[in-house]
Amino acid sequence: MKNILTAFFVVVVLALSVGESNAQWRANLYGGYGFDDNVEVRTDNGAYFNGDIKGTAFWGGGIEYVLQRNYGIELLYMREDTDVEIKYTYNANLNDTGYTPGLGANFIMLAGNGYTQIPNSPMELFGSIMLGLGIFENKDPLPNAESSSTVFSYGFRAGTNIWFSQSVGIKLMGQLVSGAQAFGSGFYVGTGGISAGVNPESSMLQFGLGGGLTFKFGGTKTKRMKAPRM
Repeated sequence: MKNILTAFFVVVVLALSVGESNAQWRANLYGGYGFDDNVEVRTDNGAYFNGDIKGTAFWGGGIEYVLQRNYGIELLYMREDTDVEIKYTYNANLNDTGYTPGLGANFIMLAGNGYTQIPNSPMELFGSIMLGLGIFENKDPLPNAESSSTVFSYGFRAGTNIWFSQSVGIKLMGQLVSGAQAFGSGFYVGTGGISAGVNPESSMLQFGLGGGLTFKFGGTKTKRMKAPRM
């Protein structure tokens, strides 16, 4: 976890160092609640389990570079800690369905954000497409089970910013985040042939509602005035 955060902040510092000093940037802080999500794992050798990722709070933050007035690119990090309630298993390396392992989910994403300012209003509508990595931590691994899994992740967000001033606002949003096949390859059920192949239902697909704070800093370019010709 420490290495993940270190890498994230190194990338942010590099992004800031190469940007123009008079460009507009935004700092975003996120918080919210992700609802229950059902996952199934079926493998080529007949192993199976069904469980629920329990609803929990999520938090995170991001640094955004505003390319134009209506478009931005954001590097963001999100984290949630929850449990996976195993409901049913077959031919899997699980003792019983009372097994409820802990899960830590980290998302490092690059988001493309689009904005629409409502005329004569402090409200700014936005939508986002997010692509990146999901790093899942098995907090209670069984013998021979993997303790972490890194997968391709994607997501979508929509909501509104409400600006209280030229530089400070609140953010209200809904989001859908997925980790592709996050629970395959023996993550919960141990080796036992589980790495043979998994179905798409092993992916996490979680809907959440949340909000946060957003801050503008920097500015737009100012045109240099040409000296009058003599």
